[in-house]
Amino acid sequence: MKLFICSFTLLSSILFSYSHSQEMGALTDERDGQSYKTVTIDGKTWLAENLKFKAEGSVSYKKDEKNDAKYGRYYTYEAALKSCPTGWELPTEEQYQALSDKFGGNYDSGKKLKSTSDWYWTTNGDNSSGFNIVPAGKIYKNNDSGQGETATFWVAGEAPEGKGLIRTISSRDGNTYKAYKFKNESFTKANGKMTIRCIKK
Repeated sequence: MKLFICSFTLLSSILFSYSHSQEMGALTDERDGQSYKTVTIDGKTWLAENLKFKAEGSVSYKKDEKNDAKYGRYYTYEAALKSCPTGWELPTEEQYQALSDKFGGNYDSGKKLKSTSDWYWTTNGDNSSGFNIVPAGKIYKNNDSGQGETATFWVAGEAPEGKGLIRTISSRDGNTYKAYKFKNESFTKANGKMTIRCIKK
């Protein structure tokens, strides 16, 4: 009986800790009335969906705004820096790194950060983080690129001249070793539009 009570207490403690390190919520953007799921992880509140705000310098997948609900919009780097709702901002590399470290580090965190569906080659994640990265791809030189295969986010911070920081996950070719790597890279600003997440200030 004592063993059962101790085991129950330990399990309750683990569940309590998990529920308090990740808490789901909601946000309504007062600018356009769009609603979003949010997730708070270790005290930091993130959008759990890609931003859908129709800003100058942003476009829809296949130029069809009906796709915004699933993928969000795709932003130039300059638009990304100023498109988050009031009180929110484009996350920095340090903030993305802390998120990645929380769920296993850059080589493995994709398993817990990726959505449970829509990734090619059966490389879905389990979304146990609640962050729910969908394979929205990017817009490369005005062409849709990588939908179903990759996800790429603009990141705030200093980068080589003419480039912007990004975070990306790729499932291309079904290479499961690479499919869950959450890579930090840079990308030529003039060549692409990316999806973005926002983090509460």
